[in-house]
Amino acid sequence: MSDKYDIAEKELERKFGRDLHMRVPDNYFDSVTDKVLTSLPEMAAIERHVEMTRWQKLKPYVYLAAMFGGIWLMMNVFGRFMKTESINLDNPPQQIALLMDQAAQSESFYVPDNMLSDMEIENDVASSYDSIEDFEEDFESLGETE
Repeated sequence: MSDKYDIAEKELERKFGRDLHMRVPDNYFDSVTDKVLTSLPEMAAIERHVEMTRWQKLKPYVYLAAMFGGIWLMMNVFGRFMKTESINLDNPPQQIALLMDQAAQSESFYVPDNMLSDMEIENDVASSYDSIEDFEEDFESLGETE
């Protein structure tokens, strides 16, 4: 396939040559800025201060109020159509919030029964010895008897 492209490229080069036919006149970019500026028409002074009407001043605030009104309306409409079966007269939201608040205040921890007995053993052992040397003596003597 590359042979086809090489042949086509050589044919084009033979026909048109390698010279670039697009040229820029000498010193063109040195004087182009001056030529463009002189060819532009004179600009009139631009008046920067434009008096705004009352509606133009209030328009952003009216749009903002309309946006919040639309959000409120959507929330109200969707709230009416949503069915919450978990909340009924026996379980009102105020009581749920109160119970959740009480749960955060009174933290309780579950300790399994087997862990409780291990903790009791540890407390008994720790309270029966005055120093670590007494503890080591008792356990070294137990190891020797076995």
